[in-house]
Amino acid sequence: MTSSLSIRALTPDTLHLFHAYPHSSHPSVGREASQDYSALLAQGKVRPEWTFVAVRDDVVIARAAFFGRPDSVAPLALDWFELGDSADRVAVGTLLAAHAYAAVGRGGMGEPEFNLLMPPDWRSRDDIAGEIADRCAAIENAGLVVAQQRFGFRWEPSDGLPARSVRLTFVPGTDAEFLAAIRAGLPGTLDGHTVTDLARGEDFAAEQLLDSVITLPGRDDWRLARDAGGAVVGAIFPTVISNSASIGYITVAADHRGRGYVNDLLAEGLHVHAGNGRTVVTASTDLANAPMKAAFDRAGFRTVTVQLDYWPGLVFRSLGEGDTELFGAYPHAPVEGVGYEDKVDWRRNLAEGHYKPHWMWVAIEGGVVRGRMAFWGFPADTAPKVVDWFEPGDDVEVGAGLMRAAYATQDADPRPEYALRTPAGWRDTPLRGEVEARVAAAERAGLSVFVERHGFRWTAERGLPERSARLRFREGTDEEFVDAVREGFPGTLDAYTREDCEKLGAQATAEQEVAGFADYPAGRDWWRLAENADGEVVGAIFPARNYDSAIICYITVVAGHRGNGYVHDLLAEMLHIHAENGAESVGGHTDLPNLPMKAAFLKAGFAITGGRIDLR
Repeated sequence: MTSSLSIRALTPDTLHLFHAYPHSSHPSVGREASQDYSALLAQGKVRPEWTFVAVRDDVVIARAAFFGRPDSVAPLALDWFELGDSADRVAVGTLLAAHAYAAVGRGGMGEPEFNLLMPPDWRSRDDIAGEIADRCAAIENAGLVVAQQRFGFRWEPSDGLPARSVRLTFVPGTDAEFLAAIRAGLPGTLDGHTVTDLARGEDFAAEQLLDSVITLPGRDDWRLARDAGGAVVGAIFPTVISNSASIGYITVAADHRGRGYVNDLLAEGLHVHAGNGRTVVTASTDLANAPMKAAFDRAGFRTVTVQLDYWPGLVFRSLGEGDTELFGAYPHAPVEGVGYEDKVDWRRNLAEGHYKPHWMWVAIEGGVVRGRMAFWGFPADTAPKVVDWFEPGDDVEVGAGLMRAAYATQDADPRPEYALRTPAGWRDTPLRGEVEARVAAAERAGLSVFVERHGFRWTAERGLPERSARLRFREGTDEEFVDAVREGFPGTLDAYTREDCEKLGAQATAEQEVAGFADYPAGRDWWRLAENADGEVVGAIFPARNYDSAIICYITVVAGHRGNGYVHDLLAEMLHIHAENGAESVGGHTDLPNLPMKAAFLKAGFAITGGRIDLR
């Protein structure tokens, strides 16, 4: 690259430089070949001050232009970006993009983005691989990051018009009604733009979505969908973009999902467009939104493009199958003793199915991973059970935004909790700030502390307590264990148990607990009922192994037999069972207010090694 290279923002008097670019636009990469810059300029969708060229030796060797609405203060996207054919085209493109973004500044969150349009088979197209790679390298070097990929769809009458719904009624509505319909569809959304907007609240996200369609032609074609009972179950927003009919937006209320209403909505959108004489309809959805893609496929749409969306600035996103290594790009080492990050191998969890790419999240700004978190679940789970990895980075607000965005995709009830491992006596240690920062970020994301727990660990060198001589331990049926667990509930000091008993009742809670114990990878053969000399069941023990170590999964003393010190006999038996099965270390937890259980652990030879704060 020589010193004669210059990057110029255009003015009305220098617009001829844009047209002096000596190369034809690529026929299948980007939007340039399908756009008419002069027409867009006349419509106010591109402007001289949003247009840039790279000039070397008086020759235009690269060009870029941002797109926006006629009334936009700032552009929405960079969708014209051509690098020419110079040997240093990537470096030229980087300077061009960096200069252009610095000049136009920032719009909303993620704006102006860079959109790169490609054929759906681009990964197998050697003829376009270099063009795509160079544009991506240039834009990434300029500080933008891939936020998401999107499918582009096209429907024509020859693809077949799906049957109109007979179970839903479609009616016009006010802007307020459509805004309410959009808001009702936000929980569990898989749309990347919306997930990012949700970090700023549901009101903001809903208003952004409405704003994205209300300025486009087609407002009279919008329809609310009502079921037989009159409830609004969704909405469809047929629009016109650049003289092309489009499915501008579609939403199904979260509490009405699972009934296939998206198919009815899409069919209605197509019928509305067809009734207005529009013979080509386009649409798009995120690569991660598999349910929406399947709906488009069923409605007869064909996948015609894939679009890469790059965003400047802070982005919260889940990972995909091909970019999970981004999780490992976090530049800081885990804090030893805070959280589970220093104890967990995320790659192993991913390989074993406890993490899934779309359960793993990062906060990215300028190409730097500023925070990361992951939901954990069993390999067969379709929804995660807990957050066990959360590193908010050096800014609590970034961590809060990351957690808020990730939780916005979780619509299970109850939603996953955040389990924060803490050092023993953390309030009096140098790590207090690390713990408090994570709690603060989670609380700003909408979670609150439910309970704090002591963590205990027994190791073989501490010795085994003497086995009970007054109780007999035997195996039992699931029903017997459910009975023993239920009879231990009265007076319990365990916060989770008290809450579940209030919600579900004692019997259902006991059944749920025992079923949950059986989910552990090892331990059902170790369960024991404890009987006194009269043959009465006085308690039960549930030794188990999780994916990390042997644990005191659950222990209960029947309420009518408390006060006899049986908890010590039960704990001793559990340790002997674990030791007989090769365990040299056993972990356990109890709530901070449960002083009797804490004393029992210490008497059995356990040491307090840390704790856990559960937030929900």
